[in-house]
Amino acid sequence: MESDKYFNSDLGKIYYSINGKGPPIVLLHATPRSSNSFRELSSYLSERYQVISIDTLGFGKSDDIPRGISIPLLAKEKIKLLKILKLKDITIFGLHTGNKIATEISQSAPSLIKNLIVCGMTHSIIIDKDKRSRAIKELIESDALSKVKMTHEEILERKRGVKSMEIIYEANYNYDLSLNVSKVLSNTLILELLIPEEAHFGNQSKDLSKMCINGSFKTLYGSDRYFLEQDYITLGNNITQYIEKNKN
Repeated sequence: MESDKYFNSDLGKIYYSINGKGPPIVLLHATPRSSNSFRELSSYLSERYQVISIDTLGFGKSDDIPRGISIPLLAKEKIKLLKILKLKDITIFGLHTGNKIATEISQSAPSLIKNLIVCGMTHSIIIDKDKRSRAIKELIESDALSKVKMTHEEILERKRGVKSMEIIYEANYNYDLSLNVSKVLSNTLILELLIPEEAHFGNQSKDLSKMCINGSFKTLYGSDRYFLEQDYITLGNNITQYIEKNKN
């Protein structure tokens, strides 16, 4: 049974939910969504694991995000929460913005994290920091999302997070994913979600995984929305298979 909770961080109240029992999996969402976007995935994983889904400040049920925030500052507050929850041997899964926060948590608190899963569509994991930032900006400024049919819940999530987007994306642009993932000591899976519209970037996961200390990569065909809303079982199975692979 899922329980809703709040953590009073130095930056504001952070909402999180706990679902299921077993080895811990922490889920960190994309921008401008919330932990609610993991509802189906969390429910599926909770059959075998304790799933902790956290709302980043500025999104979902968490307090507003402060201006001038950085990925390391966001990660620092989440690390405090994970320590309060007395979690160990954590598998942390981050999607898009969540993959930067998950990476920072993993390299800053190596004693907490056993497995890091950096998940994202190709634009989110482009190795070159400046090229990645340009790709994200182009996506935001395009009309691609206007062609996507959104659920009522997603529309509400986006309305909630609209004033935080500029702040969180600035933190995203300033964060060097490639540099920091290369410092992570835990097992690291780069899980790349491929769509034809992003083929011109070239696959990034193989080369990014080579930069990791204990890295591997996997590609799946479909968008983040597809795997969260329609095929969360495939996404969940890839997460559990990676955990089982690194069980000992």
